Amino acid sequence: IPTLLYTDIMIMIKNVYFCVAKGKIDNLFGMFWIILLGTDRLETLFGILRTIVGTDANVDLFQLATRLTGTTEVSNILAMKPEWDSSPRRLQLPAVSKEGHQILDSGVDRINPRSWRADVSLSNVVLQTCWRGGR
Repeated sequence: IPTLLYTDIMIMIKNVYFCVAKGKIDNLFGMFWIILLGTDRLETLFGILRTIVGTDANVDLFQLATRLTGTTEVSNILAMKPEWDSSPRRLQLPAVSKEGHQILDSGVDRINPRSWRADVSLSNVVLQTCWRGGR
């Protein structure tokens, strides 16, 4: 593994650990999805931004702030009406179990909380066990 990738993975794991610890303090019986810690939301926001502005991709700070306000509104509307959102067709998610069985159907191209089937309850996480298991 290249050094930069290894460092990114270590930082990501540390971020998950601290976010779970903070979540347990804030709401012990809450839910926590690791998949929401990624940059997918940011990528989606900039994808909407590029769709709105078209070929006028260069912006200054004021234009970016103004346009991101609009993309945030569009993102909120699409969250309320997911049927209006047409995702790119090229995305694929080959999710399989250890035995090689397909976990998600082929129509799924993004993992989101609705498609997640694992236990996400913070009350079931024991951070000391996770820490020892990772050492």
